[in-house]
Amino acid sequence: RSIAVNQASITRVRCRPAYVGSKLATLTITSNATNNPTSVNLTCTGLAADIALNPVGLNFGIIRVGSMSQLSFTVRNAGNAALNYTIARMGGAANDYAVMPPCTTQCTLTPGGLQSHTVTFLPSVIGDRNATLQVTSNDPLEPMRSVGLAGVGGGGILTLVQPVNGNLPFGDLPVGVTSSPLAAQIRNDGTLGLTLSM
Repeated sequence: RSIAVNQASITRVRCRPAYVGSKLATLTITSNATNNPTSVNLTCTGLAADIALNPVGLNFGIIRVGSMSQLSFTVRNAGNAALNYTIARMGGAANDYAVMPPCTTQCTLTPGGLQSHTVTFLPSVIGDRNATLQVTSNDPLEPMRSVGLAGVGGGGILTLVQPVNGNLPFGDLPVGVTSSPLAAQIRNDGTLGLTLSM
């Protein structure tokens, strides 16, 4: 490119940051001028939300059906722009879990902000009750994160092992005579202990 005497030339420069933080560069212009080369310092700052979850999994262990347990996780904005996020419960046992605040529409954190979420586990049936919290945000690098939820619905399940048909045949006995003992065997096939009364 040539520039005539007393004329000017315009060069347009753009910044497109690929990640969060300050960017520094130098534009060097070489020519046949006596003050060759000429340089221009370039600066810009990349703005973006940066989501961080802690922990990424909650294990409630065995909780008796009808009882509840609570654990918490945090969402932090490690970026330098506002973080907008939503939380959705996913999985077959999702209805056994509740989140407060729920953030089903949208929650917002300023840069450096921290939000604690309490998860309540209320198992509806005995057995494994696993689910996932899907956290969707405007973090450009990690727009979708998840928190795993593990829990077991506890309770006793009484199984009659013997007699198989549920009958103990003592037969015919004279009045006032005590029969020989017959055995009845029961087993707990549940996840928590049983209390029996007979």
